[in-house]
Amino acid sequence: MVLLVLLLAAMLALLLYLLGRSGKEEQEYETQLTVYENVKPDFSDRKQVDYLAECRKVNPDTVAWVRIPDTEIDFPVVQGQDNAWYLNHNFEQEYSSLGVPFLDYRCAGDFTDFLSIIYGHHIKGGMMFSGLDAYKQADYFQAHQQGILITEKKKYTIHFVACLVTESDSFAYNIAFPTDKEKTDYLEQAEEQALILNDFSTDMLKEKQLILLSTCSYEFEEARTVVIGYLEEQKKTTVKK
Repeated sequence: MVLLVLLLAAMLALLLYLLGRSGKEEQEYETQLTVYENVKPDFSDRKQVDYLAECRKVNPDTVAWVRIPDTEIDFPVVQGQDNAWYLNHNFEQEYSSLGVPFLDYRCAGDFTDFLSIIYGHHIKGGMMFSGLDAYKQADYFQAHQQGILITEKKKYTIHFVACLVTESDSFAYNIAFPTDKEKTDYLEQAEEQALILNDFSTDMLKEKQLILLSTCSYEFEEARTVVIGYLEEQKKTTVKK
């Protein structure tokens, strides 16, 4: 009987701890959303000289803004000296379990590499990159095939082509592509392992810049959900004189 009481007390304590942590994360998330809203680029302005100027006033590590319409994913993207700092620091570089979406430190900050990887935490309640989970459903994938990526001077449409559930050390996180063969091999592996796939031409995609959005998943230990797309630059409007 005593053991049962102690067990119930321990379970209650754990529940209260988790609820308290969840409430704190939600409050912190709301605070960060206000920060983001104050620096968000004007998505409709095609004539801006520097889309990220306001972002860099808060965090000079800002390299992009990523947005998927009709989802909660609408965040600045930073790049640190490693892939650890922004796992537990927010956009204002304060300690935070929420972190902030960040570009792999090995990738070019202007997204000109063949593959650019952006990481974001999977936080319950739809926070951060947890919305990528929905891409594992075919109907949702088909309804949300495009995103937006804004860098300092350019604005891109992201065309999503595949969703995978993979290991944290899988081929998907390779960033070295010295020849076309490595690019072709990567695309063929993505096609083979995709949970959801849009038909694509390997020959066409190996000439593009790819982007991979990554978050934790829970199908197995160290599982990751990744959504892969390619970038298409949106040309700025020219002003007639």
